[in-house]
Amino acid sequence: MKIQNKEYRIVKKVYGDGHEEYHAEQRVLNLFFFGIWKDYVYKVTDYGFGAIVYKYRFSTYDECLDCLVENIEYKTKLENHKKVKSKSIYV
Repeated sequence: MKIQNKEYRIVKKVYGDGHEEYHAEQRVLNLFFFGIWKDYVYKVTDYGFGAIVYKYRFSTYDECLDCLVENIEYKTKLENHKKVKSKSIYV
């Protein structure tokens, strides 16, 4: 699925005991324009000597999709807040 010009997918894993797990992946293009799917990371906490990477793991598809869309909208909102729209110089 495409969300804001980037491709995402939700992967379902079924384990031996019968429980299911859903997680989101983002398509990343490398130098030769091949699509590589990597786990979608929604947050990284860096402590200087190591980092914690947070990834989505849910038990239902709808819950995974809702959180993915929410997080993407939040990140674009933060990016738009940082962008300079106009610049004026007064002398």
